[in-house]
Amino acid sequence: MKCSPTSRTFTQDLLAILDEHRGLVAALVFARAFDDPDRTVFPQLGSDFAELLGSAEPAMRVESEARGFRGLPSVHVRFMFGLAITMSLRGDRLFTASDRPDWETLLDELTALTLNGFGSSEKLTN
Repeated sequence: MKCSPTSRTFTQDLLAILDEHRGLVAALVFARAFDDPDRTVFPQLGSDFAELLGSAEPAMRVESEARGFRGLPSVHVRFMFGLAITMSLRGDRLFTASDRPDWETLLDELTALTLNGFGSSEKLTN
């Protein structure tokens, strides 16, 4: 299935924002690991991304229906975002300097995974 320019632009913009604000994103992601397991000091920290990601669910629902995706659009949005965060914060640790793909390849692969990786309509079985 062909990737739409809009999908690629969305992924490109998301990665660019995460990369540009890498320090802030890292602080938000890792802050929950320290000193506030009951969310009393920073009660909203656990849901900082929830509202933003919730706003992307309708678009993912439309894509899911059009492409016959199996599963929950709300989960797909969060998996895609998690992959983007991982590549932004830890991409340099996932590849060696000699085998790290260029930016355009990473962008193409994440876009393709987002659009096609959830594409099987078959349920998984053990």
